Amino acid sequence: MKIKFDYINFCALIFLSLALNASAGDLKLVDVHKNAGVTCVKCHDAMPPKSPPSQEKCVSCHGGADKRKEINLHEGEDRNIKMNIHKPHVGELRCGVCHSVHQESKLYCNEDCHHRFDVKVP
Repeated sequence: MKIKFDYINFCALIFLSLALNASAGDLKLVDVHKNAGVTCVKCHDAMPPKSPPSQEKCVSCHGGADKRKEINLHEGEDRNIKMNIHKPHVGELRCGVCHSVHQESKLYCNEDCHHRFDVKVP
């Protein structure tokens, strides 16, 4: 009987893992932070939150632009650029300009200028 119970638990664990991995791409950053054990107060300093986290809060955990790697940006078939997207030509931007914890994140570069960079922003 114990072997049958362990097998059922094992199958349930595999199913749960697959289900969580399948939906991982749909998670918002608030869920990713929560799953990593980061509480609201860690970023906001107060509950209920009165304002977005400061740039310093983001950098204290994730590091600044110098810690980010260069990536290949493709703007259609005619333009390929290798750059550190966290050091844009428009100057330093706050993390929250692109990264949204409670809503869908969006690449600032695509909002008014480039429109076609194929970058998924977490």
